[in-house]
Order: sequence, then structure tokens, then C-alpha cells
Amino acid sequence: MKKLYRTKLERRLSRGFSLPSPLILLVFMLNIKDSPRARVRFRSDWTVSKQFRGSNARARFENEIRVLRFLESKLCHFVPRLIHADPNLLEIVITHCGAAIQHLSLRKLEEIFSSFESYGVQHEDSAIRNVTYRASDGSFCVIDFEFASIIDESNAPAQSFHRIDTQFDDLEQILTTSQHRILSLPQQAVH
Repeated sequence: MKKLYRTKLERRLSRGFSLPSPLILLVFMLNIKDSPRARVRFRSDWTVSKQFRGSNARARFENEIRVLRFLESKLCHFVPRLIHADPNLLEIVITHCGAAIQHLSLRKLEEIFSSFESYGVQHEDSAIRNVTYRASDGSFCVIDFEFASIIDESNAPAQSFHRIDTQFDDLEQILTTSQHRILSLPQQAVH
């Protein structure tokens, strides 16, 4: 009598077919934004990829890299970190900075974007769509620096737009995170 199998997988397993190793990760990308100017995707490794399209795509790509590097050199902790940039595809990979927010007072929005002046950057697109909320540390973050400008050009990083791959080891991440938490403590708490 022929054995009935409920699924193709059961039939394949009975014939010696094995499942892939659990170490193989399923890679997926979820589209966050798909417009004529950019395609933004959330990746399974908790990073975000942004591919620039349309008019002035290369200039916007290069400017975003330049501003993100500048803000990282100033230890600005409420912006994404640049992980990878591919000038051939006009694509960057950045750290995930939390969820989009729907409501924010005008005063708070102005406060968030004006705080960049102390870092030497003017965002130029101060809209609520460019503010996210990072629940892990309870802070608002700002994204989308393709139109931003560096106020003090003498401190700006050199314009080298070669392919970069930057990965941080655990110890460096822990030290950086601890440093940011200490810097963001209220003045009364620091003795």
C-alpha cells in the first residue's frame, strides 16, 4: 500500500533529503520606501540599505556619505552609522535608527534639528519623516542627510568615495555605547 504524505517536505525527508543547516540565515529585505529618488529597504540583519536614484543621484549619495562620516567623527549618537557604501550601485548601508514617528510637536521638531548646529551641520530637510524613535535608549534620531550641509568646511572629512566596509567588533561597540550613555546623562547625575 502506498504511504500518503501530508506535505512535500515529509516525502523528501523520507527519501533522505536533509534540511539546511540552522546556521544558514534567511535573508530578506522589506521595502520601506520606493520612490523615483531612492529605494530604502530594511534588511534581516537590522541594517537599512538606501539606493539613490533620479536626478543628481551621485551628488546626493556622496553628500550623505560625507555628512554621516563628519557626524560620526563628532560622536553624534542620534544619527545612523555608515556601514558600507557602494559607489557603483549608489547604495549605502546604515545602522537601523528606530521606528518612524507620526506625531511630534513643532517645538520638539525644531529642537531636534537645531541641535545639529552644535555638531556643525545643517540638515536642510527638517520634516517629521526624517525623525525616528529608538526605543532601546529612548532617543529621537535623525535620518536622510542627502541635502544636509556642513557649516564649518575646515573640519569636514576629505571627499574620498571609495568602497568601504566597516564592521565594529563587540568591544568597540560596547565602549562606544557606554561613552554615548555617559555623554547623554543629565548634568545633575554626573558628579
